[in-house]
Amino acid sequence: MCQSSSDSGAPGLCQSLGRGLSSLDLETGDVRSILVAAPNMGVFGGVTWSPSGDRYAYALAREGSEIQVHVADADGSNDHVVAHQPGATFEAWPLWSPSGRYLLIERRIDQAAVPVVVDL
Repeated sequence: MCQSSSDSGAPGLCQSLGRGLSSLDLETGDVRSILVAAPNMGVFGGVTWSPSGDRYAYALAREGSEIQVHVADADGSNDHVVAHQPGATFEAWPLWSPSGRYLLIERRIDQAAVPVVVDL
């Protein structure tokens, strides 16, 4: 699965069967790995570019554990978990605000799913 943001000029962002993420240069066709998930981890959908194209957000699932939303710079650096709440078993489906300052995510605690706005 690949996604591009023609408005921002960001490269395509490709998910590799849940095992990692790659950047696809839409002009040259060059593919570069930016995240390789460990054997007990997997990228869990909802991979999306920030409106400016300088960051992306995605959810990472750890085997037997929770799913957490990460944000990283376009080159894969500065990867970090954002706004994880203890007790949440599922945080995913990040959507950027037009300004890129906020993410809307889905969070589940005790099977109840709620939308949460994360101030980055």
